[in-house]
Amino acid sequence: MQIDAVIHGPQDGWQHLRDAAAIGYQGMCDALSLTREAQGKQSSRHHFMNESRLINSILFGEPTERDRDTMTPSDLRLVAMTEQRNIFLLGQGMSFQERKQALAEYVEHHLRPRLSWRGEKCG
Repeated sequence: MQIDAVIHGPQDGWQHLRDAAAIGYQGMCDALSLTREAQGKQSSRHHFMNESRLINSILFGEPTERDRDTMTPSDLRLVAMTEQRNIFLLGQGMSFQERKQALAEYVEHHLRPRLSWRGEKCG
């Protein structure tokens, strides 16, 4: 147990980030549902999957599903913060394409440099 903590680092920090990413995803799904409902549209499973693919594509270069349980703390932080920004953009009524562009700019110009400054290797 102690050897694992030495090798992999403390899990409390990782678990906190994992929980934040899970909460961020749920919040993003709720925001999407509310936005679509306000537009008189219903949400289907594929709408939520598209949001997840959007985040993965921007952060990791491909829209494929990623196992968050195997992500590094830096990647979990990126995911959680990007999902939070997406919630904000959904609340502003931005289209998918507008959010895609805004999120890409946010990650490249604000988020990655800030995390790099902290010494974290991102995505």
